Amino acid sequence: MEMEKLVWVDDEATAVLGELGTESVTVYRFLSERFKTYDPAQDELFQFVFRSFYRLDSAGLTAAFKKRFFELMSSARLEGRADVGAITTELRDYPNLKGQLSLQFSFATKLAATISPHLPIYDSEVASIFGFRAPHHNKMFEARLDANLSFYSKLQTIYGRIIEDDSLRLVRTQFRSKFGCAESEVSEHKALDFILWAAGKHKRRKSKNFQ
Repeated sequence: MEMEKLVWVDDEATAVLGELGTESVTVYRFLSERFKTYDPAQDELFQFVFRSFYRLDSAGLTAAFKKRFFELMSSARLEGRADVGAITTELRDYPNLKGQLSLQFSFATKLAATISPHLPIYDSEVASIFGFRAPHHNKMFEARLDANLSFYSKLQTIYGRIIEDDSLRLVRTQFRSKFGCAESEVSEHKALDFILWAAGKHKRRKSKNFQ
């Protein structure tokens, strides 16, 4: 059922990839390479580019949050793994600029995917393709986190199945051709991140045009 929702992505491969700029892939490759060499908790250039690329600076978060975020990334880098649920829970202790406690699940998955490129990123554009809507912020933190983790687990399964079955072959091939990146530079899972984000954006744009 979930895979059927993606058939159109291959059918509209050129238009979907038109939502992606070369700069995005280039910046991701820079971050990926720099992360291999430098400690993210100490590397101000990495932090600056990461915050800009993943819009960490546009989310109304404090300097204390960002400092702890990169400290957690550094620890996960040493361990070779990241626990999305635990990271989300710890970052909750850092109020945003409005003084509110918030659930920053998407940023936790971006941290985890930096550690392990085979992990997907949770993003509202990707979630929209599968009809998932994050629980309202007035619900309990634990319930919201559980719902997000449940969808994230499903997303991992979907990514794995696409790769195993070699689905979405056309758009994945066009992605490699358009941006000139080998799997060693951009993993299959990361390529799907780019593709499905672009697909969500394209779908939203089409919906607005028909309104």
